Amino acid sequence: MLQDLSPLSELISVGWILKIINNQLLQELLGLQNIDHSSVNDLCIYENPNLSVCAIDFVCEYIFSNGGDIEVYNNAPGCNRSEDLEDACDIIPSVSELKSGIDFLVSPNPCSGFVNLEYTTNNVGILIFDLMDISGVKIKSKTIKHTEPGIHEIEIDLSDLLTGIYFCVLRTNKGIQTKKIIKLN
Repeated sequence: MLQDLSPLSELISVGWILKIINNQLLQELLGLQNIDHSSVNDLCIYENPNLSVCAIDFVCEYIFSNGGDIEVYNNAPGCNRSEDLEDACDIIPSVSELKSGIDFLVSPNPCSGFVNLEYTTNNVGILIFDLMDISGVKIKSKTIKHTEPGIHEIEIDLSDLLTGIYFCVLRTNKGIQTKKIIKLN
C-alpha cells in the first residue's frame, strides 16, 4: 500500500528480488533511483494501477545491462509492459547532451501544473525550446531570441498533459541540453 517511495532514496542495494506489487496510490518510482542495478536479480512491477513513471535510472540500467528477469504488467500506461519501459529508457541515452553554453534547471520536478525553466546562457542569439513526449513527439515548442547573455526564465504550462515522462530540450547553434520532466496528476 505504498504511496511514495522517496523515503527509500538512500537505498543503494537490494540483494536479490525487488517487488513493487499492488500499490493502489503509487504513481512513480523516484525513491528507487539510487539503487545499484547489479544488486537486483529479479524485478517485479505489477498491479499498481496509478504507476505511470517507471523509467528511472535504476530501472533503465537494470533493463539494459543486468540481464535479469523483469515482470511488468497491470500498471498505468507508460509502465504497463516491459516494452513501454524499454521504449522510455531508450530515449534517455540517445539524446545528445552537448555543452552548448547553456545550463538549465526545471522546477518543481516532478510537477503537476506549471514548471519554471531557469537557464543561463553565455551566448546571444536564438534559443529553441521543445517539449517532447516519451516517444519523441514534439508537444510544445517556442523560439526565443536573446540579445544579452545571462539568466533567463520561462514558465511552462503542463496542466493539459497526461501523467508521464517528458523531455525538455533547449537548442542553440552550439548544441543541445536535455532534462527529463515528470508530470504527476
